[in-house]
Amino acid sequence: MNFNVFLAILVLVVDTDKAPVDAEDCIDVEKNAEEIRQCCDIPSPLEMENIQQCKEKYQQELGSDVPNFVTCIFDCHARELGVLTGEQDIDEAKMLEMVNQVPDEDVKKLMEQSVKECFKAKDEILEKAKGQNMKCHPLAMMMTECIMHAIFSECETLPNHWKGSEICTQVKNGAKPCA
Repeated sequence: MNFNVFLAILVLVVDTDKAPVDAEDCIDVEKNAEEIRQCCDIPSPLEMENIQQCKEKYQQELGSDVPNFVTCIFDCHARELGVLTGEQDIDEAKMLEMVNQVPDEDVKKLMEQSVKECFKAKDEILEKAKGQNMKCHPLAMMMTECIMHAIFSECETLPNHWKGSEICTQVKNGAKPCA
């Protein structure tokens, strides 16, 4: 499973507040990963320069262990940006500072709202993280999942950012990955 497929699965899996859908409404993630990733076309508020260094840091050791590999990339990236300090300290002010650099005011407002919403849920996220047996602490990845979910669930309200394809509509309506 490659990194894009894993990110597409994150989009599908974290969208858990939707009504259940029929099995035939599941989505083939391998086939549709790129389209799923592009359903909500907004820029990342985080600088991405160090992501490659983080990938290289863990590639040798964890490359085939995708869940641990991705968790460690998120952890490394957040630490490099100064957003994650210690094991459980995410700097909300630093995150909002990065979000404030987004030029599109509608996107900025949604991102800001999403970050604040997820920081309110931080204790719950930390509790869920305790149950994870990962090489790196999953807090950065789980906060990212929360923020992605919050943005994705409201992306349709952003002018010119939602791709209204059949696959994107299925994801928005709660379709899950096919087994």
